[in-house]
Amino acid sequence: MVDPLQAVDDLLSRIQPNRLLIIVGAGISFDYPACAPSPKGIISGALRSLTSSADISAALSDDPLTRNLVIEPLPQMLPESFYSSIEATLDYPLHHHVWKPLATTGLDDGIFNENHETIVLLAQAKHATIITPNYDSHLEAVCEAWRIPYEVVHNDELYKLSQPQTSTHVRIIKIHGDAKRIPTIVSREADLLRLFDALTPLNGVFTDAFIAGYSGRDLDLFPWLVSSSSVSRALWVEPYLHAEHRGLRLSPQIDCSMVKLPLSQIRSRLESAGVIESNSSRVPEKTVYPRIESQCERIAESLVSKVISKLPHEARYLALANALSSIGYHKSSYKLLKIARRTSKDRVLNDRIEMLAVLNLASIDRFASAYKLAAYLTINGSRHFRYQAKVMREFCLQQYYLQRIQFNKPSAQRQAIYGNINSLHRLPICVLRQFIFLIALTPYGINAVIQAAKAAVNSRSQFYDDACAYLEHLIRSYAYLQYVTPSTVNVGILKRLDNWCHRVGYLIGAIHTEKYASRHDRVDIVATGGVFGRLNVLEDALSYAIIKRDEATYQLSHATTLEQKQKTKNDAISQGLCLARDSGSAAIEYALYRLKFAYKVDDPGDLQAMDVAAGAVEVYDTRKDGLTPYYKPLELVERLLNGRH
Repeated sequence: MVDPLQAVDDLLSRIQPNRLLIIVGAGISFDYPACAPSPKGIISGALRSLTSSADISAALSDDPLTRNLVIEPLPQMLPESFYSSIEATLDYPLHHHVWKPLATTGLDDGIFNENHETIVLLAQAKHATIITPNYDSHLEAVCEAWRIPYEVVHNDELYKLSQPQTSTHVRIIKIHGDAKRIPTIVSREADLLRLFDALTPLNGVFTDAFIAGYSGRDLDLFPWLVSSSSVSRALWVEPYLHAEHRGLRLSPQIDCSMVKLPLSQIRSRLESAGVIESNSSRVPEKTVYPRIESQCERIAESLVSKVISKLPHEARYLALANALSSIGYHKSSYKLLKIARRTSKDRVLNDRIEMLAVLNLASIDRFASAYKLAAYLTINGSRHFRYQAKVMREFCLQQYYLQRIQFNKPSAQRQAIYGNINSLHRLPICVLRQFIFLIALTPYGINAVIQAAKAAVNSRSQFYDDACAYLEHLIRSYAYLQYVTPSTVNVGILKRLDNWCHRVGYLIGAIHTEKYASRHDRVDIVATGGVFGRLNVLEDALSYAIIKRDEATYQLSHATTLEQKQKTKNDAISQGLCLARDSGSAAIEYALYRLKFAYKVDDPGDLQAMDVAAGAVEVYDTRKDGLTPYYKPLELVERLLNGRH
């Protein structure tokens, strides 16, 4: 365990002038008196409006997962991805307006907190550069209060990064925008991803990093820090450190010390070391502070309410469904889309609904239904969606080819097994088919990536969705081969593919890659035990369900005592079942029940629950070249198990 204060001393002792990078996120602005708005509040306000109409409220009456989002948005719901997911449907730049109250504090009223002051004084003492995704101006307010010369570099003038930094000035790079300059605020993935390349002039500049109040869950700054910054040592201050924190996944090339302390304690160490003056705080002492968070939340709620009141109800369903799909609630999203599809008469809107339905169906393991719908859109859909539909159609076929049925048993015991491409005659066919289709997709896909990268910030390129579809397919193509190559090769390819996605400026594919990397050490160790499962992990809930299934399979196969088996049942299997139900994956749920029966740790009622899950799984005959139903899933339930009970 790293001694937190010793880690601070080590960082201070080795810093060279102009070689320290300071990264600070929204976490440093929450404390009094700044009281910056939290992402949860900004999202909750918009969700209240999206779910408040009578028709949508009725549709969600039996969906507690979605209704609870209004009260407690999930941690993976970031304002950037949330607003990006609904703005295309609403055709309104919500994110530009939501943050306006931040422009009234900081420089305007002189408010900042002790965290801001500590960061600026450290930057001044060590001639450091500050990069922040925050929209507020509290850091600038500190510079004004202390009369420290400073330079602000906004994201529409990042060419200045190529110019030498004035040694007497603190440089503050506002990478995601400034509330005082509304056009610079970015929240769409396309804009954030482009900013990764914009940081290139800083490659090789820094050797050390001091990080505070920053989650690392963005699409540009964290990937740049990991792959291109040249930082070799980092001190990450995180009072709320947990096992899944992004900082724990930094590249092995970066010697990172995670310090679970508030920034106020770090300041005490800086003062005792003589880096900043002792007992000299200039944090303003005021009794009344603006309620910035509540103002932002009210704006989000009123704006969304105003915009959706002018839209047809099908578009309202689609906006909420997009938001749900972006966080992995594909089952809930698909339910809303089914309602919208019944009444939509606008062809383009209907195709958008159908295209999202394809994604949702594939994400809950209903690949045959997704395939049929994607095939229809490929031929009959609007021109804008045909390429994406073609990619999704092929993806569903990939999943079909990953399935194998064991025919050496009586029909009542036949099982569909996921991830087994070990047949000598099937493997070359599968690989060849994948390669030919990838070659066919590539010319247009590469062009889409190039054209999308040229689009101006805060403008949506018509090629963006096609570019993402192509890059995602590259990731899936690699994942398709993941089970037939050694783990060392997998990891090596993953890293290079991840870096390539960064360089072209689109990290969508790399997001999926990251999820594969988090479980690459498990998938080739044990049989996955599922019916379908999925190699492409499109969202967190199903990703964790797959991980729990694999953990349970591994632990049970190595358990030597009943106590060890019971512990696995109570931990990994129990958690996996909850996640599988939340994500809508009947296949994973069914696989987990089969594990319980296989290792004799089943509970009363499990057989009935497994029957229900099996009835929702789409299983097909892999001996044929089409997705032809071979048997009803309910017929494949373990009949021998029926005889045991």
